[in-house]
Amino acid sequence: MEAREEEYVVEGGPERGSEVDFQVIGAQHYGVLVVTDSGDRGWIESEYLSASPITPQEWPPVGTRLRGLVLGVTPDGRVRICLRPVDGRPSPSRWPPPR
Repeated sequence: MEAREEEYVVEGGPERGSEVDFQVIGAQHYGVLVVTDSGDRGWIESEYLSASPITPQEWPPVGTRLRGLVLGVTPDGRVRICLRPVDGRPSPSRWPPPR
């Protein structure tokens, strides 16, 4: 699945394709809610959590710290993050972690 293009630029926000460290702070039916180490809030849609399909029970639990790639920033400043490869670049974190 190809990442959707986001063309919004938020002053001081992360750039598309950049790596961000974040913590999972919640879950919704569409994916997990996150906050980056710089305080930006956002989410990871379920299809961008893993390279292979996983169930909501396998999603990263609240409190999990990971590093992901920025897909884009919404007009209201929320960050969309991915744990799958983006633009041919591997994600710096894998979920679920290797056993």
